[in-house]
Amino acid sequence: MLIMDLVSSPDGERIAFWGCPGSLANDCTPGEDLDVWVVNWNGSDLINLTDDSAQADSHPDWSPDGQQIVFDSDRSGNAQLYMMKADGSDPRPLTDNSGQNVEPKWSPDGKWITYHCRQGFETRVCVLSLNGQPAGEPIAGTTPVWSPVSPEGDVRLAYLCFQDIQSDICTARPDGSQLVNVTNSPADEHSPAWSPDGNWLAFVSNRGDDVDIYKVCVTCPGEPAAVRLTDEPRAAGWPAWSPDGEQVAYADVPGQTLMLVNADRSDVTFLASGVFSPPTWRP
Repeated sequence: MLIMDLVSSPDGERIAFWGCPGSLANDCTPGEDLDVWVVNWNGSDLINLTDDSAQADSHPDWSPDGQQIVFDSDRSGNAQLYMMKADGSDPRPLTDNSGQNVEPKWSPDGKWITYHCRQGFETRVCVLSLNGQPAGEPIAGTTPVWSPVSPEGDVRLAYLCFQDIQSDICTARPDGSQLVNVTNSPADEHSPAWSPDGNWLAFVSNRGDDVDIYKVCVTCPGEPAAVRLTDEPRAAGWPAWSPDGEQVAYADVPGQTLMLVNADRSDVTFLASGVFSPPTWRP
């Protein structure tokens, strides 16, 4: 079976993903299409939630209360966002325009959904409310990820922003205001991941002699320096914080070794070898 983009339910009981019966070679069995699936963390009760759709459905994400799932689908002719109950019932469109709207992510306060909005060859970060109203103008960038909810009740986005052909990590409010370039270096940086307390961003950078995982404080005063977490001879990628914020899981690129490093840079641990996609922690 082809399995893509695992995402845990908020209660840690189920995993949503998109894929299809077929092989690991990115193809589906004849007569099958890409669908949204859920399965229990112990591997039981595999369910196809969008089996009634004859078109590709992908990139599911859970609402913070675990009652709904947002996803993208080309069932209307071009990729749009849809929402359904967590059991697959009551699917309904969230967007309806001439663009390509893909890869939705639900904000942890439950108020917003961010996604990639594409018009022609240009891709930007868009944010809309649950009733379909834009939070602001599209943001110049890609690959948005939500921060945890701050003590003040706010959420922010981290995303890739570009200087010429090089990428930095920027943050902004859902409407695009209060934009901050938190890395601002001549290196290429990507794959931002928020720490559970919202104080740090882990990311991948080639600013050193190799491609490694770094972290930078986004709530510290001034312009704090990035801290290098890994020092691998192979390229490191896909950082993912543990729920307690004490560790960061990552894989080498092209994803043949799964590793773990303490957030204080100590005790790099080998976990497994094989073929890996980005790691996902159980809440």
